[in-house]
Amino acid sequence: MAFSYCLVHLRGQLRGINLDGSGNPVPNASQGDLFSYKLDYETAGYYDGNIGKQYWQASNNNAPSGLRTYTFSYDNISRLKSATYTGIGSESYGVSAINYDRNGNITSMQRNGKLSSTTYGPMDNLTYTYAGNRLLRVEDAVTGNYEVDFVNRNSGTDDYTYYANGALKADKNEDITDIIYSTFVNQPIEIQLTGGRWIKNFYDGAGRLYKTSYSTGEYWEYLDGMVFKNGAFYQLATPEGRANYQSGAWSYEYFITDHLGNTRVAYKANGTALTKTSETAFDPWGVVLNGINQINSYQNRFEFLNRE
Repeated sequence: MAFSYCLVHLRGQLRGINLDGSGNPVPNASQGDLFSYKLDYETAGYYDGNIGKQYWQASNNNAPSGLRTYTFSYDNISRLKSATYTGIGSESYGVSAINYDRNGNITSMQRNGKLSSTTYGPMDNLTYTYAGNRLLRVEDAVTGNYEVDFVNRNSGTDDYTYYANGALKADKNEDITDIIYSTFVNQPIEIQLTGGRWIKNFYDGAGRLYKTSYSTGEYWEYLDGMVFKNGAFYQLATPEGRANYQSGAWSYEYFITDHLGNTRVAYKANGTALTKTSETAFDPWGVVLNGINQINSYQNRFEFLNRE
């Protein structure tokens, strides 16, 4: 695969990945391209560094899978107002009707997504209520629960409660009944959930997370880019991707990332060919576009912004 990042103008912002000779996001099958990506700035009418349009196209079986795009709009102070989606067939993943209060807090948002194996439509119609800058509750006018939508699990008006210092104490929509923080660095050391479930975090003296354990018995450990699951080596992060240790054997996986560092495609070398192991697309808020993604059987927990 001939792989190229293209930079544009003095800001040094990413213009595209694997563009064709005309600057279009078309994977080159003859070179084994697995992913192509393009961003428009001035050509979309924005001269302040905002992205006006995002295009991407993956390759399946050495053939482009079809172009997908987000077209973004902003208010006068560069806050996102909408992301209009164009995809393949009846796909619909747009985000719209984003409004803000005078403090910059989101007050409403609508989101489309995949509702079933064959249908797309409104997934969320959210209204946010605040006390000052503290979020109190979120209401969803769309009934029904879907794989990646917001689920309102609280019938009252106190979805979220806080400590006196402003730290989140409980989130009823996520079944979180209490969050306990460390005394010195105010990091969450225990998250208590309904049904006696819990998550515990452990930090070193510098405040770096080195272990997370769950009430199920599962635990993860972290050390300088190395990740261990239940005491066994899981992966080692590298600048180009990760080294995996699975079933007693090492394998290397390469990542193609977008302008934010999100992992969009992962692949392995298979002799002289390349095998795509995962493909992920995100909406502007980092929600996975369910139905587009190809899930890696060997889970990558660090796809969005390279964070777990």
